[in-house]
Amino acid sequence: MIRYTALWLFVFGLIWYAWKRDWVRSLCALVAMLAVLERPDMPKEIFGINGLNPFNLGFLGICGGWLAARRRETNTWDVPPIMTALLVLYLLVTTVSTARLLLDPSYLVIYQRPDFLVSSMRELITDYGVNTFKWLLPALLLIQGCRGEERSRWVVMGVLAMYAVLAILVIKQMPLGYLLDGEALQQRAANILQRRVGYHRVDLATMFSGAAWAMLAARPLFSDRRIQLGLAGLFGITTIALALTGGRTGYATWCVVGLAMSMLKWRKYLLLAPVALAVVLVAAPGISQRMLQGIQGSNTDKHLITSGRNVIWPFVIDKIRERPIAGFGRQAWVRTNLRLQAALNTGENFGHPHNAYLEFALDNGLIGISVLLPLLLYVLWTAQRLFRDPDPLRSAAGGLAFAMTFSYAIAAFGAQTFYPREGTVGMWCFIALAIRVARDTSRATASAAVPAKASMGSFRPSARPGWRQPSTGAAGQVPRPRPAGLRPGARVRQWPR
Repeated sequence: MIRYTALWLFVFGLIWYAWKRDWVRSLCALVAMLAVLERPDMPKEIFGINGLNPFNLGFLGICGGWLAARRRETNTWDVPPIMTALLVLYLLVTTVSTARLLLDPSYLVIYQRPDFLVSSMRELITDYGVNTFKWLLPALLLIQGCRGEERSRWVVMGVLAMYAVLAILVIKQMPLGYLLDGEALQQRAANILQRRVGYHRVDLATMFSGAAWAMLAARPLFSDRRIQLGLAGLFGITTIALALTGGRTGYATWCVVGLAMSMLKWRKYLLLAPVALAVVLVAAPGISQRMLQGIQGSNTDKHLITSGRNVIWPFVIDKIRERPIAGFGRQAWVRTNLRLQAALNTGENFGHPHNAYLEFALDNGLIGISVLLPLLLYVLWTAQRLFRDPDPLRSAAGGLAFAMTFSYAIAAFGAQTFYPREGTVGMWCFIALAIRVARDTSRATASAAVPAKASMGSFRPSARPGWRQPSTGAAGQVPRPRPAGLRPGARVRQWPR
């Protein structure tokens, strides 16, 4: 009872602060709340109303605060045209794909595993319609609101707090002793994490593989040495939490992201790579056992190495060839009976194709892929340019966006999905921050490069005999000079400028 009372006080406090003070800070605190959103003890509905939960209620209140603040902030949508076009096309593809799903009621009766069961059209609309776009809205709000270094810090602290809390929850449920045995580590993570933390271990591994490096990338934004040391400590905590998920794709992704960021800017970290490898082999042999699972000299087991993905991907590729241009619409893996076909032929019952690129191509064809890939490449290109910049704000914003986006793009080869969901909110928020910082700083640079031109309000006439030297008024404007010959106290008519 005490926890629920504290939860509601927190939510209503965020709504009050969004209306009275700053909606951006409230939104950042709400994003941090995602760390506990999927826990089994979190209320899922209020008064039996589906979708009315603390997070949704808090988000609606914050959106109201944003609408109220628009009158005084007067911020407009000034995102670069190419990013705007890519976002619009991505949302259009997602909308059309979801509409094709909702127009196919047969999805409700097609063979499914019980934990993927959708029992009514209402749940179908909520899960795949409303929720899909809800998870993208925080980033769309922040891309307009996170202006200035102070608000940027709040965005960084809010998102990183979410990952830090998740890492602590994972470590709490997974004793460090499991790092000594790879098989026990896998079994414990598969049985415990989703049930007690709320997120699947594969999703957690993907988030941590980028969030660990994001902790280090955020350090230039804070001048306080204690905060910088704290972020370095969170890097270690997040890395340990990643190790405890047992996700091999997450392990490989962590290495690739760290190598890429070291090559771009952190060259000195390359010297620490052999030391880190030696520490892992000695202190956590379970990690190496997980990475080498299925590799036994000449008796290599491809099925064990890929966790069965090598036997289901051919079915997905063959299905894509049937409609290569527009695909079959969202959830084609189930709606086309491809899941049932793969299960009957291989004995592997997967809930999704275990490759986000193949899934998006199956649903949306070449049209969807031609929109998705340019969006990812544009974000990564912009982020790496900012990351290499010496300015602390630009470097931090670019490093955060690069770490999270690049990690997700790599992990997508083994799992995940490119439709927005709760596990990608942090990534989208950092993308919004990078786009905003790039836009604002480029404008400031362009303004400084243009030679200052004299304006009528700043023109100072030269001193002449019989004229008083002009003095600056309270408002910073220079009054018109007073002609000579007028008696003291005489008023001179000032015409509108």
